[in-house]
Amino acid sequence: MNKKRGKPAKRKLSKLYRKIHRTLGIWLAVFVIFLSVSGILINHSQTLKLDQKFVAVDWILDLYGINSPQQFTVFDSQIPDSPIVQMDQQVWFGDKFLFQYPSPLVSAGQYQSYLIVAGSQDLFIYTLDGELLDSFNRQNGLPGTIRFIRVDSSQLILETDQGIYVMDEQFMGFSSFAPIDDEHIASASMDSGVKVWRADSVKLTSVQKQTFTTNFKHRIMKWERVLLDMHSGRLFSKFGVWFMDLVALFFILLSITGLYLWQKDNNKKRKHR
Repeated sequence: MNKKRGKPAKRKLSKLYRKIHRTLGIWLAVFVIFLSVSGILINHSQTLKLDQKFVAVDWILDLYGINSPQQFTVFDSQIPDSPIVQMDQQVWFGDKFLFQYPSPLVSAGQYQSYLIVAGSQDLFIYTLDGELLDSFNRQNGLPGTIRFIRVDSSQLILETDQGIYVMDEQFMGFSSFAPIDDEHIASASMDSGVKVWRADSVKLTSVQKQTFTTNFKHRIMKWERVLLDMHSGRLFSKFGVWFMDLVALFFILLSITGLYLWQKDNNKKRKHR
């Protein structure tokens, strides 16, 4: 009698397990595909250069809380619609990204057919195509802390805390021009024949500012980071992590029900032999 009573209960349990297994299998198939594809992409991120490619999808950037730059510093490059702009730590020439710089720029402009971009402790020389030609710092020849740069009689002149220096036309080095004093700086700034490269010498239009802001945001997050966060659920903060934990528990339940059903079917086959 006990065996007969136990059979309906086992059948109900088997039916319940099959229903759970089938339902979970259908829903979890989507996550199996997602985790498999994202895992393959992560494993080959260097080959696919995902560690170098930036995300330009605004809703993904919004999930990370990436905001507009806090600071705009603009220098005149003498090329229409292509100013030299520093946004926080990013430095751009028109639509060309130049480099990251942690400190505020002090001077920038066009000299001959090159861009000269200077922080207080560094000077960079770029082509108009945005390629780095050379750079100077205090270790490799920069004579002092740069206050600003000016062009006087076709000469590139650096005003530094150590004096005034002229840069060689071939960009090979610097030669002393004169000791510095505040009166000289003031007179140079007022001289109509002298071009002083100062910040905010040009103003951005609202359209230009929006374009630079978009370029700024699209130069922050790389696809490798996004894929890692999607794979772990961290893209959607702590709720995404908990959801992926729940999916993992469902995978465990799917495995348990699968093993139970396999064992039951295996026992049936043995009885019929």
